[in-house]
Amino acid sequence: MLRMNQLIGFGANYRRFAPAIVGPVVTFRGVFNSGDTVNIGSASADRVVILASAAVRGASTPRTLSSLLFDGAAGTTPTTTGVGSGSSSVTVGLASKLITAGTSFVPTANYSGAVASNKVAVWTITGQGTNTPGDAKAWKTGDAAQTLNVANAGCAFMVAAGTDGSLGAFTLTGVNVDDDNSYGGLATMEAAFGSVTNLAAEAARALAASNSNTVKAFAAHTYS
Repeated sequence: MLRMNQLIGFGANYRRFAPAIVGPVVTFRGVFNSGDTVNIGSASADRVVILASAAVRGASTPRTLSSLLFDGAAGTTPTTTGVGSGSSSVTVGLASKLITAGTSFVPTANYSGAVASNKVAVWTITGQGTNTPGDAKAWKTGDAAQTLNVANAGCAFMVAAGTDGSLGAFTLTGVNVDDDNSYGGLATMEAAFGSVTNLAAEAARALAASNSNTVKAFAAHTYS
């Protein structure tokens, strides 16, 4: 028979070695140009595709993101914002769609006018029953700090872009960086895309995007 102190010790070890949170499987598919064909892996009834966009314009007023399309069809309403300073501006957006068939799709980002550079990033989630974000936030320079509500066994995604001043790599708070690069043309931007999975529930997961640009913006979603 186990003594009381042995039972207490067993309980302590049980808590210490409790199974880790296992959320949806997130796969980063890469960064592309709008209109490229993107491989999204094997067809699955629970495959959600996440599409993020970042664009820069050679004027201080940012373009409006009109739509993010998946093979020409809309997904969720994009979470989007933009900001400008000096002679350039950036616009970011994030949307998702349940795509159960096929192994590839064509992402399209449409804006209210011409942009100097436009990049899109793609992730897939499997083990996800719906394409509806649990929470969605957008932020730009000058806004109050933002947090994200995360359900248990959740995952999160972010797109951030900056312009004006010196270009520099982003530090993303709330997700891990999957890709971070500068893009040139008539105006230049730094754009970063990040994700994280296997999250325990958080009522207010801190979000931030910081680098050496004068102005920056981000959009973020969570799923579970």
